[in-house]
Amino acid sequence: MPTEIRFPFVIGPDGAIATTSDPDKQVRQRVYNLLGTEPGERVMLADYGINARSSVFEPGDEMIADRLAEETRMQMDVYEPGVLVNSVRSVPSPSGSGQSVVAIDYVRREAPSTPYAYSRQSNTAVIGAGGTVTEVIRG
Repeated sequence: MPTEIRFPFVIGPDGAIATTSDPDKQVRQRVYNLLGTEPGERVMLADYGINARSSVFEPGDEMIADRLAEETRMQMDVYEPGVLVNSVRSVPSPSGSGQSVVAIDYVRREAPSTPYAYSRQSNTAVIGAGGTVTEVIRG
């Protein structure tokens, strides 16, 4: 499994940038980043992110939560192809609280517990040191 920089960014006890090789933590970090990024924040990926901040003062909590749930599902499909999204649903918040909660139920496609039929739909390319590419073809 490849190593990724840990999020939030921290310096480890050894003085180096903290990393993680745990695939579950890596997916969780990427989902958190996707949800915490507003479209347009990343110059080279202008469509990356969820349009949540613009909804802060909008009326209609249920409608906004449903829109955020749909946008989350679409973004997960595009930017997290190694994840099988089982459901994205909006969780009602107290009226006027200004909060929208989106619950995402997902599994990693290559996780041991994921059904084989689902894992066959995902190909992964890993670019290693020196530019070597390793591709894992499912199916």
